[in-house]
Amino acid sequence: MPRTAAVGDSRKSNVSRCHAWNFLRRWRHPQLTIKEPKFKLVSAAQDRKSPEVLRRNKLTGKLDHQISAAKAAIAGDTYAAKRVKFVQDSESGQRRQVEMAVRVKPWWWKSASGKLMLASRYGARPIELAKGKNAIEIGSMGDLVAALEAVKDAVQAGELDAQIEQASGSLRDGFKKK
Repeated sequence: MPRTAAVGDSRKSNVSRCHAWNFLRRWRHPQLTIKEPKFKLVSAAQDRKSPEVLRRNKLTGKLDHQISAAKAAIAGDTYAAKRVKFVQDSESGQRRQVEMAVRVKPWWWKSASGKLMLASRYGARPIELAKGKNAIEIGSMGDLVAALEAVKDAVQAGELDAQIEQASGSLRDGFKKK
């Protein structure tokens, strides 16, 4: 390390190096000592989540938004999901956290016969609930929340894993280079 011309500067840097060494030496201590153990210490590793579980969680989150939107539609309100976004202020240059409203497109519509239809989606792709059938026919808006919760329970139980995998694969194919 090159020597500095000012005596005060080199002395100050030596002191700061000494404090830094003491700090590191304390933190390198390999064993945690607890005088009165209030917690049970165990050796554990976090489980890696499988792709099926991640897809289920994604669809369950979207179903939660649909349930909230359906409840708001029944009450005559509108529902907008919130998303956290970081923006940079143009005047000060500081990054700050802002909540933004995200549009939730309803998965239900009224058919030509006057019945309410519900088609669950994974991304932009509809999920085929049975062979050749991708929608649920519902009598009224009151039954919509119950139908959405039934679909959510089926997703959480893993009953729709094959259909979610198929929709996910077709969704991924849309992003591949041609």
